[in-house]
Amino acid sequence: MEKKQALCILNPVAGRLESPQNIQAMLQRHIGKDYDISYRFTSARGDAIQAIWESAASAALLICCGGDGTLNEMITGMRLAGIKLPIFFVPCGTTNDLARTLGIPVHPPRCIETFPQTCPFPIDAGQFNQTRCFTYIAAFGAFTEISYATPQSAKNRWGYLAYLSQFFKGLLRARSHRVTLYADGQQYCGRYLFGSITNSLSIGRVLKLHGQGVSMDDGELELLLVTRPKNILALPYTALKLLLKKYNTKGILLKKCKSVSLQFDEEVPWTIDGEYGGKTNSVEIKVLPQFYEIHVGQ
Repeated sequence: MEKKQALCILNPVAGRLESPQNIQAMLQRHIGKDYDISYRFTSARGDAIQAIWESAASAALLICCGGDGTLNEMITGMRLAGIKLPIFFVPCGTTNDLARTLGIPVHPPRCIETFPQTCPFPIDAGQFNQTRCFTYIAAFGAFTEISYATPQSAKNRWGYLAYLSQFFKGLLRARSHRVTLYADGQQYCGRYLFGSITNSLSIGRVLKLHGQGVSMDDGELELLLVTRPKNILALPYTALKLLLKKYNTKGILLKKCKSVSLQFDEEVPWTIDGEYGGKTNSVEIKVLPQFYEIHVGQ
């Protein structure tokens, strides 16, 4: 019987990626019996989008060997190309928020071994200003730089502690932004230290949303807003409440929504799926219900 086609997009410098040759050998062993796998290696931002555009039309399966940023580009590439294919995600980054939420093993060899026991699961995505997609987060403010500003060497060596250190550095540098936003038509105005729209159980491996009714395929996103305290001495208390998941208390709002519109008094930097997303003073976000499928276990 003729094998189906699979396209593997591999980021050779991802934080937890073992040698590309070993990964390719394992993919051939566990997936190659059913799929004829072709490979595209990334070396710069946008390469995964280009690979989807050029090479995915004949594929029945996409394989992502990289971090959250690589997966983001693949989702964006599918949207631009007008195709929808199941993805087998081999998380090789250092954050891997989405993989942890879905219960995907974050050790690449172990993940690849599980492929025969997985099946596609539909996942919501977000649309950011018409042109970009995000798989698990779009955020602005004090802790926005946790993922992309934490040095790669520190991520590899210290893991969670490196992210926690960046969290508190962000707190010390905290600068609020005046925002007028509408979440499903409901207006919120104020000065906010941090804001995020997510479809994940964690944010930068530091803030946890377990037990908050988060579902990956419910057609809704989670909006988190942190108001600037009137007294700067209250900042550590606000950080502690976030770490302890004390949401919907004074100064912290967490709610579900399908769309969010934000207007700022100035251009504000954003992070999208752990990568720098540029500056803007106007953002329109909406949920893309069950936009893509990722192979997960039982």
